[in-house]
Amino acid sequence: MLDEKLGSESDAAIFRYARTHQMTIITFDTDYTSRIQFPPPHAGILIIRFFPRNTPVKDIASAVLSGVKQLSSDISNQVYRIDPDGIHEEE
Repeated sequence: MLDEKLGSESDAAIFRYARTHQMTIITFDTDYTSRIQFPPPHAGILIIRFFPRNTPVKDIASAVLSGVKQLSSDISNQVYRIDPDGIHEEE
């Protein structure tokens, strides 16, 4: 959300913006696993977890792209965790 100048906004404000603009949220913030705080409908949420702190951004981006390729084309209303072992649906 830095591109949209929302970096300092609350999670709720970012979620509303993403929902309104049909944007998937890709984040390190595990707060987005809460289906009560962040209920459908939304364009999908991808939570990046458990990468070592010194992991290059290009390696994390590669893991995200690889994980998304494993999913169906529509991730709407789903929450997934992406970690070094792959992509996993959050319960």
